[in-house]
Amino acid sequence: MKTQLSTIKKVTMAVAFFGLLLTGNIVNAAGNPGNEIDLVFLGNEANLPVFRLDLSGKSNDVYAVTIKANDGTILYSEKVKSDRSARFYKLDPDYNDQVKGTSFEILNINTGKAVYYKIDTNSKTTETVSLVKS
Repeated sequence: MKTQLSTIKKVTMAVAFFGLLLTGNIVNAAGNPGNEIDLVFLGNEANLPVFRLDLSGKSNDVYAVTIKANDGTILYSEKVKSDRSARFYKLDPDYNDQVKGTSFEILNINTGKAVYYKIDTNSKTTETVSLVKS
């Protein structure tokens, strides 16, 4: 009986602890206006970088999405309504060096708050050498 109470106490404490952690994260997320905007690099498709933009603001929020090259030239611009769906962007540069420095500006037109993302690329070459004794 004592071990059952001890186990129940441990489980209760663990649930309470994780509940406090989750509540703290929700409060922090509500206080930071940039948390409603998330831009993620998904990978390359046919050697072209693909990004996913998630907008989780209020359903009546309207965003202006602007993609600019490193020199400030506007590559693409659109207005998007926050409907909790994802938008996908594939950059199609002439040279892969043009991707570095490209920036995404996402402006919430209702609140006037903006979030900026700048792309920085790093390349690695990995070579694996195996030796097999015969």
